Amino acid sequence: MPIFVLFLSDSWVSERSGLRFFSLGSPNSNTGSNSTGLNQDEASLLSWKRDLLIANKNISTTVLQNWVETNNNSSSSSSSSSSGGPCGWSGVQCGIWQGQTRVIGLNLTFYNLTGPLPSQGIANLTALSSLIFAQNRFNGSIPAELGNLTNLQVIF
Repeated sequence: MPIFVLFLSDSWVSERSGLRFFSLGSPNSNTGSNSTGLNQDEASLLSWKRDLLIANKNISTTVLQNWVETNNNSSSSSSSSSSGGPCGWSGVQCGIWQGQTRVIGLNLTFYNLTGPLPSQGIANLTALSSLIFAQNRFNGSIPAELGNLTNLQVIF
């Protein structure tokens, strides 16, 4: 079953006049290969989580508790399933990008995240197209490194 993601078109942002839909396929689809790209995505997300917890001492240690390292020494599809790897983590959406299973979306709405938004890690998610941090309490500036995410279409 395909997953449909709603994103705002450029005209909606400037004129509030339109919405577009697109299908990303099933996030747990095994049609793409599990490769170095997904392993790098996992390492990037773990780095971002570590920096978030270090910078924000008041965050509960249960935040993102299922974001744990998996042993991906082979090219099996196990880390692209819901049972392990970043594709099974809360708030993480995977899909096929350039023939590989990759992290394409983060939706951390209502996670009660506070403090500065770490730039390391998340800026390395080259397939990321959707980044949603609604209903959190980040402060400071948006990291300039997010500008390197050329596939990013939604940030909220």
